[in-house]
Amino acid sequence: MILRQWHLFLHAWATEGAGNSVAAQADGSLLLKGEQLQEPFAISFEEMCRRFETLPGAWCEPDGAVGWNPPRETGGDGALENGALENGAGDNGPGENGPGQYLGGTLHCLDERVMCVELFVHLRQQNWLRMLDALMGEERRIAIQLAEEGVFVSPEGFLHRAFATPLA
Repeated sequence: MILRQWHLFLHAWATEGAGNSVAAQADGSLLLKGEQLQEPFAISFEEMCRRFETLPGAWCEPDGAVGWNPPRETGGDGALENGALENGAGDNGPGENGPGQYLGGTLHCLDERVMCVELFVHLRQQNWLRMLDALMGEERRIAIQLAEEGVFVSPEGFLHRAFATPLA
């Protein structure tokens, strides 16, 4: 499969109160109201940075800049290949995770609360899921805005579009 670069925004959405329901379409897209996207994430900027930096080779700057170049792995056991740097930043050459997998972006904040996460991603499915698990944990009440297409999708809807996984 040829990987493509995606320009995404991750948004939390308000579910409290009347009229805050989210309608999911058959293709995984979401129908949201603008006011639903004004809700910050439940965790602080510092906590989101801490979670992001649990990924081997990931970094988060005080200005909100984030980046990740996944290390190469061998087999399914997750062991780093010889030559991968101890800090987890592999050489990203040919192999299961290469060439050229990366993530870069910005945590957009207001009063130390993360309002949205802008990302440019070029990752295989396994690393996308690893990143999403690190950032969101069990919190999956997020809408993924596909910048080029101008639509919002659920995490499952993005998996379907990016990696051709079936929708539930």
